[in-house]
Amino acid sequence: MSYPELLTLVQERILLALLSEKALGTAAIVRLVGISGSAWTRERDGLVQFGLLRCEDRRIMGERGIKRVKFHELTQKGAEVALELQTISMTLASRGPEELTPRSSHVYERAPFPKM
Repeated sequence: MSYPELLTLVQERILLALLSEKALGTAAIVRLVGISGSAWTRERDGLVQFGLLRCEDRRIMGERGIKRVKFHELTQKGAEVALELQTISMTLASRGPEELTPRSSHVYERAPFPKM
């Protein structure tokens, strides 16, 4: 499966979620980002292919013994991209809506209604 050279909106949300945490398990990412498990698998594969995400299996002690959990963390490149995305979001949020709308030099006036 080939992936485009651009990040999807979901991938951007995943990067920003991982930026605030050191490493997250699959269940935590799915819950934070609000996507299904199958969507997560597809997006995760794209992020790994871009070299932005690293996945590793860890064993943790649970109530019923030791269980294997897959943890995900940003690579150095992934952290840099996530920081840039955060900067862009903060810049856009600090501007008012009037600054974000394109300015037009044309002023349109409504034509008068025909008289009956």
